[in-house]
Amino acid sequence: CRDQGLPMRVFDLHTPGNLARVVAGEDIGTLVE
Repeated sequence: CRDQGLPMRVFDLHTPGNLARVVAGEDIGTLVE
């Protein structure tokens, strides 16, 4: 992430609906920059 300047969102994939929430832009999990 740091070397390429790309942000990465770390979140729990086992929680139902979390992937859709991340794609929709919700602020869940941890943002690594």
